[in-house]
Amino acid sequence: RGVRRSGIGGVDAWKTGIEIFKAAMGASMDLNERCYGAAIGLYETGANWSKALELFDRIEKLRVRPEVQAFTALIAACAQAAQWEIALRQVRKMLQISISPS
Repeated sequence: RGVRRSGIGGVDAWKTGIEIFKAAMGASMDLNERCYGAAIGLYETGANWSKALELFDRIEKLRVRPEVQAFTALIAACAQAAQWEIALRQVRKMLQISISPS
């Protein structure tokens, strides 16, 4: 976190990370829960809660068990955007699957 405005060639670093992640997905690489969690964290850094939620929903559909990192990043992204209902829903999900919020 904290790389929101540290650009590479005029492009925000988080956007570059997302492009790399999308390329890996497009190449049908075997991405695990940590890869998805890191990508959700990049969306949090970029203050893009809706994309973070979209990716989180995708990993649930793929039946990948999200780690605490993914939940925490999504909750933080939603909180930054004052999307409290969505953030609280994610906290409840964490507790349902026995992941302790950090």
